[in-house]
Amino acid sequence: MDSLIGDPSLGDSCFPLNKSMVTTVPWSPPPKGFVKLNVDAATNSDWNSSGVAGILRDEEGLILGSFKEATGPGPPIMMELRAIQKGLIFFDSVKGGINGRLLLESDCKLAVDWVKNGTFCPQIFVSLVRNITIKLKEVEGVIRWVARAANIEADGMAKSAIG
Repeated sequence: MDSLIGDPSLGDSCFPLNKSMVTTVPWSPPPKGFVKLNVDAATNSDWNSSGVAGILRDEEGLILGSFKEATGPGPPIMMELRAIQKGLIFFDSVKGGINGRLLLESDCKLAVDWVKNGTFCPQIFVSLVRNITIKLKEVEGVIRWVARAANIEADGMAKSAIG
């Protein structure tokens, strides 16, 4: 378990017993009155370079804005948290021209769980998670986990940001 916190990519080597259980979940529009920001991070295998990205869409699925940037070295979970943080900063910078409340989605369940309840967050990430929680409240946003298949565009952008 501790190894997975430091390197969630270890879970990628585990395969489901029944491949028919894996399903594709397409991106879905946000509920009425919301805009959706899908964020993701990508880290190369030696953790020496990473990228974060996000795509902001309205109820119709129209892209209202996006961001992507290289973020340097670090463990995958830290980069996922940074993607969430950067997404909140990005939203805060454009929210004046946006109609709707923020729904932020990430495919990193652990990061989303820590933002929702920091009780089990390792001490090394507490400050970052606390900053995210404060910013999420400031923008009156909501965060939730989404399947990786529904976050594929943000994933592709994050990978392209690695450079």
